[in-house]
Amino acid sequence: MVHTSFGDTTIVVPAFNEENYLPALLSDLGREAAGIPVIVVDNASTDRTAEIAAGAGACVLHCARQGKGAAVKTALAAVTTPNVFLCDADISGLNAAALAELAALKRSTGRPAARLSLNRSADGAPVTTLTALPILAALGIHCREPLGGLVLADTRWMRGLGLPDGWAIDIALTVLAHLEGAAVVELPVTGISHRLKQLSDYRDMAYEVAAYLVDHASARTR
Repeated sequence: MVHTSFGDTTIVVPAFNEENYLPALLSDLGREAAGIPVIVVDNASTDRTAEIAAGAGACVLHCARQGKGAAVKTALAAVTTPNVFLCDADISGLNAAALAELAALKRSTGRPAARLSLNRSADGAPVTTLTALPILAALGIHCREPLGGLVLADTRWMRGLGLPDGWAIDIALTVLAHLEGAAVVELPVTGISHRLKQLSDYRDMAYEVAAYLVDHASARTR
């Protein structure tokens, strides 16, 4: 149970056509984060995502504008707790110990955001390995998992960031926190996994991540 350290948090799950993966995540959350409110944002799905989320007891919001960032911002407008935990819909193995430790790390460091780092292999995180980390390093920003999708953050801080609507939301959070001098603190964990897609499925994500970082680099030179 994570009530004592995670009880001021709402869990937000952006989801587009995740009927195959959402049941396992919601089962994990029901067991490992019992009593913590869960919002699933149905991001214009064409499958049973919304039905499954509602059946598991989650609050279901609908976001017609496709994009992970748009879905997250829809949820942020409805969150009433001081903290929000962003969780991708295709995560498995999430556990109470990791959530409690993440909350403790965020609290002890005083940072506005803390992220679980899954220690994924290069093959398991191609956009991180081949796009995000090299460009971030060139910009002087060093981290382990800028696209992990498991972030505990101050709700009000997140609302004020001006996050993009699409796949670049995670990299934007990383960059904007760094610019504020409060880089996202990371907690390495094991036993938590993220679905591995076909390499071609990462094309749009890689493009949006690279485009955001190039725009950021261009802005710095003006």
